[in-house]
Parts: sequence; C-alpha cells; structure tokens
Amino acid sequence: MIRLILFLVLIPVPIAYAQTPIPPDKLAEVSRLFEDFNKRSTLHCSMEHFDPFLDFTFRYDAGFLINVHPEEFTSGTKFGAFLRITPEGGKPVFFSEGYEIPPIPAMMAKTLSARELKKIELQTSVGFAVGDGRYAVDLMLADTRERTCRAHWSLKTPKHNYPLSLPANTVTAIEQGRDGTMWFATANGVASYSQGRWHSYTAQNGVPPGRINCLFAAETGELWVGADQGLAFIVNGVAHAPASNPPLFRESIFGIAADRDDFLWIRTSSQILRIRRAELVSSSGNSISVRQFGIDDGLPTVARYGSAWAS
Repeated sequence: MIRLILFLVLIPVPIAYAQTPIPPDKLAEVSRLFEDFNKRSTLHCSMEHFDPFLDFTFRYDAGFLINVHPEEFTSGTKFGAFLRITPEGGKPVFFSEGYEIPPIPAMMAKTLSARELKKIELQTSVGFAVGDGRYAVDLMLADTRERTCRAHWSLKTPKHNYPLSLPANTVTAIEQGRDGTMWFATANGVASYSQGRWHSYTAQNGVPPGRINCLFAAETGELWVGADQGLAFIVNGVAHAPASNPPLFRESIFGIAADRDDFLWIRTSSQILRIRRAELVSSSGNSISVRQFGIDDGLPTVARYGSAWAS
C-alpha cells in the first residue's frame, strides 16, 4: 500500500483552519448535518482513532487518522471534516476543518502504473486535547456532492491516582533521577512524576517553604533541593532537612553539584559552600565542617541565577 502523508499532499482550505471551533451561529446547522445526512457512508474512506494519552504538557491528547482514495475525487475537490465531541453529562462541542484534494505529483504519475495509482491513499491525522472523563466522539467527512463518511466511538481517559497538577504554575527547574523519575521545582514546592503517578512535596512534607530554585539528583539516590529558604533532600519518597542545619544552609540556594570525592558544592546568594554529602544525610546531628568560598578567595561576584559546577 502506497500512502502519501497529509503534509505532502492534502491542502487545507484557506477559509477553514485546522480544528476551528464552529461559530455559535452555525452550531444548529452543523448539528443537523450529523442527524440529517444518510448514516450509511457513501464516501469510501477509512478512519482509525487512538486512545487518550498523557503528553509532556500534562494533558490528555486523543485523535484519529483519516484515509481517502484520490481516485474518488477530481483535482481541486474540497471536502470538510466535522467533529462532535460530547463529554459525559455535558453539551457537545463542534469543530471543523477543510481540505482540498491536490493533483498527484507529475513525477509520481509518470512512474507508477495505473494499478499502483489506484492504491494510493491520502492520509491526515487530527488530534485534540480533553480533560479527565468519558466522551462520545462523532466524525463526519462531507464533500460538495453531499457524499459522507462517518465514524463514532467512545473514549475514556486513563485512571490516575494523583491530581494532574504541580504545586504551582511556574516550573523553575527540571531534573531526572537515576530511576527515571522526573522532578519539577516550582514556586511553591517540588513535584515528581514516575510510572504514571504524581506526588507533590511542599512545606508540609518537609521541603523549604516558598520558591524552589534548583534540583540535583545525586548518584547516591537523593534528590537535593535548593530553595529561597534553605536546603533539603528527598530520599525514598520522604523529604528531610540536613541532620545539622546551620544558618549557612538557610540562605537562598541557587545551585547544587557534586564531585567525585562525595563533596556537595552549594551556591548561595553570597558564596559557595563545600560540604561532605555524608555529613548532611547523617542522622547523628553532630556538627559538620563547611568550607566557604567567597570574593576574598578570588571568586567573582556570585550571580543570582546559574548553576554550580564541580569537576
């Protein structure tokens, strides 16, 4: 089967943009299209839908593929795709998109036999975003000769055990743990995403209150959190403050890194601190040794934004 992908061969009609909501004054007319046209397809096409999935913007995307044979149309023929999405217990929402059938490229027409040309399909994929829940979806293609192709299906978003949200709407840093967990720093806490589940950490769970500035995933498994109001680390799903938490670690922290000797390098608003990692995670509570680097040590003025580097 030879397929020509939409962006190569299908031309959107200029007056109908992709996934355009139907204007309110046209809703009744479009609604009648779904009810009045013969429910038996008279236009030969195939449609394939795919189930909702969670994308990288943390919303559910769904959609479908449409395949039509150009031999059913003359070059320049226009047809429309009408979509009706009805949430369970809610009112339907209508969208439309227009297309124009282009001519088969001259080089292809010369190269392929008549039999091969009949096997060509024009294909388009259409996607839409939905919220959590169940939906009924109706799709109809209609050309200027009032031939139609119809499809109906139901979809349901996957179950999840945590809200699809972050502690705040601003993401200030992103880090990936050794186990694949994705960590997100926000203006009001930390969120993790792993195996389809979200978990949030705020001041109530042990991370410093307020804005989180940086994250660092250590080779030893901890996630280190630098915030406007100090330092914390998360291990095995639990947030901890350092065992010994001197005032130095309650400054605003803007960068964290580690070296091969198991020292953490922590950049604050005024200096860089070096501390052995094991002393911070120890539960003994003994005093710890901190090496401070500032302007007197030849360090340039410490900027507010950036990263701490260690080699």
